[in-house]
Amino acid sequence: LETELLSIGPAMPSTTIAELLRMKPGMPVWEIRRRRLMGGQPVILETARIPLQVAPTIDEKWLSEGKSLYGMLATTYGLFDQYEEQTLQVVAPTADERRLLNLSTSAQVVSVRGVSYTEDATPFDCFEQTYAAEQFAFFVSGSQKKHLLPAHHVGDWFATPLG
Repeated sequence: LETELLSIGPAMPSTTIAELLRMKPGMPVWEIRRRRLMGGQPVILETARIPLQVAPTIDEKWLSEGKSLYGMLATTYGLFDQYEEQTLQVVAPTADERRLLNLSTSAQVVSVRGVSYTEDATPFDCFEQTYAAEQFAFFVSGSQKKHLLPAHHVGDWFATPLG
């Protein structure tokens, strides 16, 4: 897979994202949007929302070169993705998702929303990934630790760009 950086900037998280990341009110996140390409064709959209309080700067050059966001967070800030919790839902794509993934009007997508945690259970990323439903199969593996995302967290999953 190749990675294309679509946008990066500070944003104010929704109430849900701020709660899931255990952030104080009014604290911003980095909103990083990327698109994954396979054979030159867009197949996955990814949006990461990372608190500025845990990652004060993001290396835009690093990301624009297609390098790993999580590799940069681990190297720069010691933030290792020890485990994640995710929800998967099959939905109709938004107009933006349809455009960025070159989807037909009848296409469905799998929307994956999740939170990445460090070994000490500190959340540091609320992410969303969008896949064309007919192009992927998913394998799910369990864990002994559970912090399950409550079902009421499925609607309020956004950040508003600053400025």
